[in-house]
Amino acid sequence: MAHLYIDLYKRPSDRLPWCTLNDREVTNRLYFHDLRQRQSVSHAERLVIRPGDEYHVGDHIYLQDDVCWIDTDTVAIDPDIVRDVDLNAVAVDDQPFADRIAAVQIIPTPNRDDSYHLRICLYSQIDQPLPTLIFYDWEYPMGLRSVDLRRFHFANKTAFIQVEAGPAYQPGDTVVLWERLRTGAHTQALEPGVYNLNELEIHEHRISSLPLIRGRHYWAETVAGLEFELKPQLMTA
Repeated sequence: MAHLYIDLYKRPSDRLPWCTLNDREVTNRLYFHDLRQRQSVSHAERLVIRPGDEYHVGDHIYLQDDVCWIDTDTVAIDPDIVRDVDLNAVAVDDQPFADRIAAVQIIPTPNRDDSYHLRICLYSQIDQPLPTLIFYDWEYPMGLRSVDLRRFHFANKTAFIQVEAGPAYQPGDTVVLWERLRTGAHTQALEPGVYNLNELEIHEHRISSLPLIRGRHYWAETVAGLEFELKPQLMTA
């Protein structure tokens, strides 16, 4: 019984993985894997993620370049998006994530019906083939938790964002961008769609150094956090 199996390959051309991780033990789930215990930190350029018999849409993983729960460079991989990943194609700070994995964290969905309202994919570059980070609304319940991108070393690094509607989507469900995680910061609500943040203007212009001239400012590389705003489910008789 497992949600996910993660095969790590030292090189993209290798036929067999050097390591396979999972959360198979029902009585003692291992959601966080410290690769130091295997004496193989960072030795992975390719990853294959395979659904297990307990898999549900939304189950995904975090790859981390340090062995800690937060405050480290992080990449998210979701088998509903891609299952065979060349880590040379996934970038953090313009550097490939190949040979940087120190820990793997498995994130299982609590929804047994494969439902979610919104899935958010963040890209650090416009032409990046795969997202760097992925978030579901159930990870960050409305009114209780916000996505603090500083925890993933990704604050002010988003160039492109994709907002995807899930099976539980209700018209009016949005994700809100925060320029800073504090009262009075600029915010921007996004409905499902794709957004080049180099073209998405911050509506409230700041005054430039020249008198009577207002400059244009854009959301690219200014997003510090996210917040899900969901419409309540309508009960039917």
